Amino acid sequence: MAHLKISFAFGVLLLCAFICGRLNADPMDGSLFCSGHGDVDHNRGFMRLEGDKLWREDLMGFLSDSRAGVNHVIIDACKSFFL
Repeated sequence: MAHLKISFAFGVLLLCAFICGRLNADPMDGSLFCSGHGDVDHNRGFMRLEGDKLWREDLMGFLSDSRAGVNHVIIDACKSFFL
C-alpha cells in the first residue's frame, strides 16, 4: 500500500477500525463510513485526500486485512460506484 497523506480524523478512523479488527479474536462486524470527494481515473475509482488519493485497491487491501466477519462500507462521494 502506498504512503498516503490523510486528514487526522480519517487516519484516526482507519486506525481504530484496524485495531478493533486485529485485537478481537472473535469475528465481528466492521463498519467504515467515508464522506468526501470521489472521482475516476482510467476506470479506477478513488477518493481525494489531503494531498493524495485513496485508490480502490488501497481500500480493498485495507478491508482484506480486516478480521471482521462482515465489513459494512458506506461511501458518500461522487462516483463512489467505482470504489
